[in-house]
Amino acid sequence: MLQRPIESARARVKDSHITQEVLGEILPGQCRLALEAALREPAQRKLLSARLGHTEIDERIAKAHQLTELAALALFGTNREKRGVYEELERRVCAESTRVVELCNKGAHSTIMDAQAGHFIKRAAEAAESLRAL
Repeated sequence: MLQRPIESARARVKDSHITQEVLGEILPGQCRLALEAALREPAQRKLLSARLGHTEIDERIAKAHQLTELAALALFGTNREKRGVYEELERRVCAESTRVVELCNKGAHSTIMDAQAGHFIKRAAEAAESLRAL
């Protein structure tokens, strides 16, 4: 599930019909899908360890609309302020992955320039693998 959005992002970079402006705006959203998939696994583990039922776990994950809310479930099993989530991600994963989460959390408000597109996708793929291991 992690690879599908990353491969889709890579394909969009190669698509000559997509303008650089559009590409820069859609990449954070595409990469966000990979980060969300990666965070679901540790969120489920964390909530299972709190002895919640599968239905309640699914409901809590479904209510996590922001990437930082899903990360909070994966890290703490409950919602936290963004700053606390970013600090814990940086402590437990790394600053680079935290920056990718931050950019993808902003979604359409972040723009990735063409020269950075391939590197950003690579960073997002690495961040997804790190987050999955939380």
